Parts: sequence; structure tokens; C-alpha cells
Amino acid sequence: MLRCTGNLLEWISSGMKYKHIAAYKINGLTHVPDKGDVEIYVDDNALPVRAILTERVDDYCYELDCAQALGNLLLKTMVGQRGSDDLTVAVEAEVSRIREQRNRDIGRSEVLIFIAEGEVEPDFSGPTRETDNFTLAFGAINKKDIAASHSAQLNAALVALLLSTEHETAEVKRMKRDTYLISESGKPIYSIDLRASASVSVSKRTSDRVIEQARHQVATLTGDRSLIRVNELLVQAISSHNGKLRRFICGWSALEIFVSKVFRKYEKALFNTILAETTPVSDIRRTLKRIRAVMSDKYSITDKFSVIAACLGDDSVDTDVETFALIKDSRDRLFHREPLDDDSLPLAETIQLLKKYIRLHISTKAVQ
Repeated sequence: MLRCTGNLLEWISSGMKYKHIAAYKINGLTHVPDKGDVEIYVDDNALPVRAILTERVDDYCYELDCAQALGNLLLKTMVGQRGSDDLTVAVEAEVSRIREQRNRDIGRSEVLIFIAEGEVEPDFSGPTRETDNFTLAFGAINKKDIAASHSAQLNAALVALLLSTEHETAEVKRMKRDTYLISESGKPIYSIDLRASASVSVSKRTSDRVIEQARHQVATLTGDRSLIRVNELLVQAISSHNGKLRRFICGWSALEIFVSKVFRKYEKALFNTILAETTPVSDIRRTLKRIRAVMSDKYSITDKFSVIAACLGDDSVDTDVETFALIKDSRDRLFHREPLDDDSLPLAETIQLLKKYIRLHISTKAVQ
């Protein structure tokens, strides 16, 4: 652990506690103040993880705001030239500015806070600066690796929340993400990496139904490792800070991967249903089995989606297949370098279709 002796840092190679926090604005949902903080996901195993709907963003993001404030001050002036008291005052002033700007952006929108804890072996070979309230270090931890280790749970929480609302144009925007260390005495240690140191929607209230469905679906999504990449790409597709072209490519990729992942399950179910309706020795049964064997590696992506839609879809199966074909046509024209304006990309249709069939898929799994 990290031990403090005067102004010196003594590091014992045994690992140190970290806290990783991410804050996402949910465009399309508004928080209900009377509900206070609402946990939609909790994992109290060896590495505690929580996903919380809250309006207390400032409270959860205070340490992250301090770290950003220090990074901003480093770009403006030399932190090392300030006295401890002056630095504390400057940091608090910068934190106030960061919060004011963030809160204007959030407005009344719902915010999901993701918190994960763990241990990491830091590297304090670089310069450090210690004050009464915090310690500043440079490049002490690999934040990208830490974020990546928790991305599956975070993406599952975001996707579950989006699947649980009927607001089909809901989007997410990452407002904050950072990791800091905690010393034995509880003092935060901010690791600064100078290389990394910056659509209109009608919102609906986050109802009890949305919360309960999100809690149920996040449990299903975190338990299905086959959907990890689908969730990751869907989050990119609904992230408003990405450009529309990138969002469409991510959305199509998520849809294509989803279809490929679940197709065999529903192809088998479809043939089993048909075979069950024929006599055991009929020519029809033998023909169907031959057709299935011959077609095993010949289905197009549209054929595969049609099979999934036939098993999962409702009265709009034909419309859904037509929509899928439209989306694929736009993807093909884009990838074949045909002129295609970003505004003409069927982004909303792609996201809505993917969300619909993920919902249907996980609800089918839940009743099996």
C-alpha cells in the first residue's frame, strides 16, 4: 500500500484500492426527485460494482472534478509553484466552474452513475505532489485498462435502462469518467495523464416500471457474455457525442453481430416447430432436414434476421424484415463508397429494430 512519511511517498508493491466512476446523461428520461438515489444494479462480490440513478451528480463526481480541476490548472500554470492553501482555493474554484457547466448540460435529465472498486498496482516512479487534502501523481495507473475491465457491466446497465423505456429516441451522453486511488488513510490520489487531459428530445419521467425492468434486464444482460460486444456497440450508437456516421456504423455492426450470435438458436426452434407438425416418416420431414443441412452455410444476413423475426416477432414481422433490408441497403451503399448524406442514414430505425429484438430475445430467455 501507499504510506505517507512527511512529504515522501513510500510504495510497497502490494496493490492499492481504486475507485472508477462514470456518469452518463440519459437524454429522454428525467429523474424523479422524490425517489432519491435508485440502484438498478449491485454486485457485492470481491470487486464491488453499483449502477445508480441519481440527481446528486456533484456528490458522486467530486473527486473526479478535483482531478479534472488539477489537470486544467496544470495547463494554465505550474501547480508546483502554488502554496498548498492557494492550490486548494484554486482547485475548489475550478470545481465550481466544472459543476456549473455540467449541470447546465444535464438540466433535468436522468443521470446514471456507475461505480466500481478494485485494486491495482500503481507506479509512483514519476513526480508527486502531496497536500493535506489529496496527493497528485502522474501516470501512476493505466486508466484505460481499468475502464475496459468494467465496460461489460457498465454497457449492460446502460442498455438495460434504454431497453426499459418506451422512449425509442433516448440517447446517452458520457458526462464524466475517471479513476482515482485511495491511500490507507483514505486520502484520494489523483493520477494525471497529461496526454489525455474535454439532439433535441422530449424527456419522460423515470417510472417505477422502467426501474424494475432495468433491474431485471441488467441482470440478464450481464449474465449473457455473447451480447457483450453487442451492448458495447449499441452504447456507441446511442451516444450523442459520436457523429451520426459513426453511430450508424456501430448500430449496424451491433445488429449484424446480434443476428449472427442468436440465429442458430432460432433456426433450430423454427425447424423443430415445423417438424413437430409433420408425421415422423413423412417425405416432408426428410425434405426439411435435407433443406436445413444444405442451407446451413448459405443463409444471408437478411435470411437469418427473417428466421429470428419469425420466431420472436409480432404482427409487424414483415415490416421489420423490410426495415432490416432498408438498413442493410444503406450499409451496403455506404461501404461501397456511393454518395450518401449522413442525414439520410437510417440511424433511428437501426437502433429501434435492434432494441426491439434484444428485448424479445432476453424476454424469451427469461421464460425458458
